[in-house]
Amino acid sequence: MKKFITSSLIAAFAAFSLIGCDVVSMDEVSDSAGMAMSAASDLTDAAKALIPDSVKETIKEDTKEVVTQAQEAVKDAAKEVKEEAGQAVKDAAKEVAEEAGQAVKEAAKEAIATAGESFKEKAKQVAKDTAVNMAEDEIKEAMKDAASNSSSGLLYSTEDIGLTDVDGNGHNYRFTYGEDVFSAEYTTDNWKIHDSYRVENAADMRMICQALIDEHPIHGKDMVSYRTAEDMVYEWQIHNFAYDYLDESDPRRQKCKEVDFDPKDQNRTVEEFLEIYG
Repeated sequence: MKKFITSSLIAAFAAFSLIGCDVVSMDEVSDSAGMAMSAASDLTDAAKALIPDSVKETIKEDTKEVVTQAQEAVKDAAKEVKEEAGQAVKDAAKEVAEEAGQAVKEAAKEAIATAGESFKEKAKQVAKDTAVNMAEDEIKEAMKDAASNSSSGLLYSTEDIGLTDVDGNGHNYRFTYGEDVFSAEYTTDNWKIHDSYRVENAADMRMICQALIDEHPIHGKDMVSYRTAEDMVYEWQIHNFAYDYLDESDPRRQKCKEVDFDPKDQNRTVEEFLEIYG
């Protein structure tokens, strides 16, 4: 306290001395300024000395508490940001996983559908191939029976069908088979039998075909040779097979209900015939 008062008096005296002089040298001003700064420093130290230790401790504790609170606030803010960021990442990851899962499901569904269609097509092809092979075997067996025993059906000769030229123009014909009446048409190198699917016996087919080509022979595929009753029966049986094979709602089935002995169809296989008609 005494030091504080002494410093104050010195500073005041210095200031009074400067004011009271008419002429003041620069050295005197510099000395007086130095004394004033020294006095100010003494005042600061004196002011610090006046602060009780208890107050200093309180200030220290308050400062520490403020710093601690600030640090906690920063930690809490960082934790909150981290949690929000973590939740955002989780939500984004969940959304991506769900979208990926849906995409996988759709892809799997499409793959299964494609595989199913492929399997259906393969099964259909296998069924077709099996049917074709069976038809080939049955037709060959029937042809053997027809060739070895001409009396295995209802007909014993070509005259049994009573082939008749209806209008006398050599175009429209009629014949009987059992109790049914059939119509046939002749055009150059072609015979057509309507409702031919109703005749199933190969031996009887052979008799009917022979009666037709006895009336009007027709050329073979090479347009040099002539068709035989045997190769005509083979084509007829393929027509019958296709008629039985195709679904009733299939419009192509109607093409097979009547056999048309066109030269270009001579000796076609069942498979070749189905490529054209079925």
